[in-house]
Amino acid sequence: MVTPKRKSTRAKKKKASPAKKKAAAGGGTKEGRKARVRMYRHGVGDCHLVTLGADFHILIDCGLLQSTGKAAEAKLGEALDDIFEETGGRIDVLVATHEHWDHLSGFLQHEAKIDRLTVGEVWMAWTEDPTDTLAKKLAGEREETVEGLKLAAEKIEAHAEALHGVDKVEQQSLAHGVKQVLSFLAAEPSQRMTTRAMLEKVRSLAPDAPRYCRPTDPPWTSKRVPGVRIYTLGPPQDERAIKRLMVKDEVYHAADAVMAGAFRARLEGQTDVDDTLDRLEPFEAEHRRDLEQLRELAKDPETDEPLANLLRENYFGVDPWRSIDQLWLEDAQEFALKLDNATNNTSLVLAIELGDRGRVLLFAADAQVGSWLTWQDLAWTVDGKVVKGTDLLARTVFYKVGHHGSHNATLKAKGLEQMTSDELVAFIPVDEQMAKSKRWNGMPLPGLVSALNKQTRNRVARSDQPLPANVTWAKEDSKGRYFEFEVR
Repeated sequence: MVTPKRKSTRAKKKKASPAKKKAAAGGGTKEGRKARVRMYRHGVGDCHLVTLGADFHILIDCGLLQSTGKAAEAKLGEALDDIFEETGGRIDVLVATHEHWDHLSGFLQHEAKIDRLTVGEVWMAWTEDPTDTLAKKLAGEREETVEGLKLAAEKIEAHAEALHGVDKVEQQSLAHGVKQVLSFLAAEPSQRMTTRAMLEKVRSLAPDAPRYCRPTDPPWTSKRVPGVRIYTLGPPQDERAIKRLMVKDEVYHAADAVMAGAFRARLEGQTDVDDTLDRLEPFEAEHRRDLEQLRELAKDPETDEPLANLLRENYFGVDPWRSIDQLWLEDAQEFALKLDNATNNTSLVLAIELGDRGRVLLFAADAQVGSWLTWQDLAWTVDGKVVKGTDLLARTVFYKVGHHGSHNATLKAKGLEQMTSDELVAFIPVDEQMAKSKRWNGMPLPGLVSALNKQTRNRVARSDQPLPANVTWAKEDSKGRYFEFEVR
């Protein structure tokens, strides 16, 4: 007689997830935690992992400034490794704030690592909605301006070749400046590595259609994170606000279709333009002559046209540095900066409200003046009560500082000074030396850093510097990959 084996009463041991293994190894307890933010320290670029409660994960951007080196790219890859380990490969919400290289590059630079992640939802700003009329208008203007600026850089470089000494250096520097701004927009690299391709990669990760967020949306809620509400503060659904870039009453039309069209027409040497562009020309059509045609006329030794002699003796025969033909191109860099700033104003801005005390995590992306000003008038009705944009600012305990601490991405009286919580902490994703290598001084702006320190009582973390000794309001990863902030 064979005695049957008795079933073991010992429970089978389940294989722990990467995240649980880390907690068991001393990575910190989840009990009582309402939220945690990790800011990755890879250079000039944004990549933040927000964990709500125990295990609801939101990834906000994943990018690095163009042409900042293999070492920085490797650090971004290490950040993605940590994200996979911490989340077990599950991202509940993936947020792409706006179409800039330093917020999106990782989605293609480390595509294999991105493809390991399972994504629940993708959120983008309404400005990426292919069915939105204003979004399509803004995208068309942006494309027109980018193409014009690429032509401008080429013409400036060609003009520099005919110059010498300081004049040559100045023109080369101007071309360099235009190209540096275009690097945010990824207008010049290979066809695959463009910000548009990066954005489409993010869009493809959505199991369903992306959510295109608008300030008019009711706050987002989920049964998985009771008490949490996520409000959309920007971008504003107002073209004038998107193009408002300075605190003073100045409205820059950086991507205005008419100006962009006129600029590009002049770059391409067009003299026969439509009525709209014709109004921007300094002379009537019958008095216009193409510069290159005049140059050829002056070169013709057989012509007896008086104008040819005048041009040879008084214009084309003089030293190139005396020419004013290319002076108008000096506006190209300013034009490029305005386009860059207008794109920043299309940033998706999120305010994450936590539980009964209503503490807020504010992720402003790169939003600039026009977006910030509109938050003053935002309001939502929640459970019969009105919640205002100013209320959310007043309850902010974590501020992801806008645009790496630049001069016009954090407002004063209608921004930072309204963040009055005694618990306020500010994180700045920046690398000052990397920014200086791109000739961007003032990133971060010293005056803004001082104001942040004053408002937060010196609770400011810069990703390019270690945390001050013995701080309790943030933690630093032992491997130097990230800073961490928790709300309990």
